[in-house]
Formats: sequence, structure tokens, C-alpha cells
Amino acid sequence: MKVLIMANGTGGGHLAAASALQEAFEQRGHEATVMDPFSLLGDVRGRLKSGFINNLYIRSVQFVPHLFGFVYRLGAMYWRLFRNVPQVKSPVYYSNRSVWKPLEALFEKEQYDAVLTTHLYPGEIMAGMRAHGYKVPPTYWISTDYDCIPFTEEAACDHYIIAHPELVPDYLHWHIPEERIHPLGIPVRTKFAEPATREQAKRELGLNPDKHYFLISGGSVGSGKLVEAVTLLATHYRDREDVEFIAICGKNEWIYRQMKKLFSHKVHMLRHTDRMAEYMRACDAVITKPGGLSSTEAAVTGTALIFISPIPGGPETANVRFFERHGMAIYAETVALELTDLVQELLSQPAEVEQMARHQQETVNAHAAADIVSFVENTCAAKAT
Repeated sequence: MKVLIMANGTGGGHLAAASALQEAFEQRGHEATVMDPFSLLGDVRGRLKSGFINNLYIRSVQFVPHLFGFVYRLGAMYWRLFRNVPQVKSPVYYSNRSVWKPLEALFEKEQYDAVLTTHLYPGEIMAGMRAHGYKVPPTYWISTDYDCIPFTEEAACDHYIIAHPELVPDYLHWHIPEERIHPLGIPVRTKFAEPATREQAKRELGLNPDKHYFLISGGSVGSGKLVEAVTLLATHYRDREDVEFIAICGKNEWIYRQMKKLFSHKVHMLRHTDRMAEYMRACDAVITKPGGLSSTEAAVTGTALIFISPIPGGPETANVRFFERHGMAIYAETVALELTDLVQELLSQPAEVEQMARHQQETVNAHAAADIVSFVENTCAAKAT
């Protein structure tokens, strides 16, 4: 089988989900390609459009998250207002016409058996192509959040792979046919599900086996109250030799430089890492903004979760509600007032940490990527007959 997985760089979660799917398809002997559809516009135009969209998202999330949340809420209002007017489409739908022709040429050349999208933009592109008579392979929407985001139904995919059965009513509310909805989970790479202990992970990373570590992450873009959280915790625990912190700054170079100067003794500073699974597993807890993919990765490793600074009004707020409802995370709504108490609670109450890990195991499908591959295999085989 030959599949195309389309993603976009607005947040690392979409790309991480695409990478997890590519790994799962290739492990089963299939050919899988991950692509940003805007790359088809050519070297200059593609880089300009993709770079503009990605950088606009990254900068807004890093520096003005409330503005991003406001724009997201505006999109949701537009969505609700015109959802029953078929001839009115979203601005995203109309902005992607330039990709239709080159994508049609790619489909004709490569003859993909299926196309999967981990982002709204490719879904909208394929919906527009179908509506205007272009031939499109079977399409699969892969959700990366615990929410039905605005304009999901507009993508008109053949199948919607969503995060959890509890979310099916949300998708039905937006007129997505029930037979197209499949709650298989959010795909993560196989290394997050490996049965390694905390002691093994510490040994692999060269960390002190006798110390407690807490991982603080602002996601791939280094957003959220990362500096505030690190400052607060490093100061509070400065006299505890058995407690240290690992901070991952992502693409936020300014935060990395500032914290490197201030906290080099107490905090292990990283820009990026390809060993996130090991770092999560080595730590007593992950303190992070509640991105759907990174939260799922932590849950699959069975690591306690503390959420901070969700982007207001967006899917991260829904992710917090879902994880709290299922006992898979706790939320520091006010970092300055609550974070140190929650960290101390996890340090002093190992039974609570174990209970959170059990809830994670019961709720999150650690093998979603493999299950999605099986589903694509079966539906493509059924269509062929």
C-alpha cells in the first residue's frame, strides 16, 4: 500500500502525529510519505507561504497567546454562524486554491491508495478539490486534540479518526455522519509505549538515579509560562539537592538563552531533543502546556502530568478538561500560586502518581498508530473489492 500523509508546521504535534503514522505504516511494509502540501508550489512560493503560515502561528503563540485564542474563537463563531449555509465556506477553504492543480498532478503520478491529514489545511485543500471535480484518493482525518475543532466537517473526509469514544457526540453535533467517525486515538511513536522503568530511563540519559526530575516543556514552539514556571520551581527547590528540572525550550531561542544564564546549576536546559520519550519516562512529572500530541505522549509513558498556560479558548482548553475529567492530569490554573504546591503533592504522594498512571493507561490508546494502519488497510481493501 502507498499512502501520503499531509501535515503542516503550525505546531509540532501535527508533524509528530504524521511521523508516528509514517513509522507505523513502514513497520507494516507499506510506503508512506510525509509532505507539507505548500511545498508543491515550488521552492520560492512554497517556502514563502508555508513559512508565513508557520511563523505567524509560532510568533502569536509565543508572544500573544490571548490574541491567538481570540482569533480561534472568532473562527468558531464564524463556524457556528454559517454551518448550515453550504455555499459559505471558511477563509481557510478559499485560501488554498493554489495547491489544487499541483496536488492533482501528484495524485496522478503517484497513485496513492490513501491520503491522511493531521492538519486542517490539507483537509480543506482536498475538500475543495473534490467539490470542483478533481479526483482525490480516499481521505482520512487524524485528530491531534481531544476536541472537534472548527471547520472539521468542512474537510468532508471519508473517515475521521478521533481521540476517544467520548468525543463522538461532538462530531455528530457538527453533522459528520456517524459511520465516518472512528475513535481509535491519537497516534504516537512506538518508543513512547516501550515498557522501560524510570530507573532505566535515567540510566540511558546519564541522570542521577537518586534524584527527582521534573520535565518542563513549552511544546515545540516554546510557548506558555515557561520562564515563570522554571524561575518559580528552581527558586523554591534551590536547597533541595535531590530535586532538579529539565527544561525544553523548543524554537524559543530567547527563552533558552535567558534561562541558561540564570539556572544552569538547577536546570538542565535543552533546545530540542529526539529523546523525549526517555526524558518523560525518567521524570516524576511533566509540566507542560496541554498540546494534544505531547499530552498523549506523556500519558502513554505513564508519567504524571501538570498542565500550565493553555492557549485560551482553543483546543488546549478542551484537552485540559478531558484529561482532568479522566484523572490523567492536574491543572495549575495560576502558575504563581499553585505550581509549587502541585509539584510537592506529587513528590509526597506516590499513590496519587500511580493512580494517575492507571487512569492514563485505561483512557489513552498507546497503540493508536498501529490501529489506524490496520483500519486504513481494511477500508482500502474493502473499497478495492
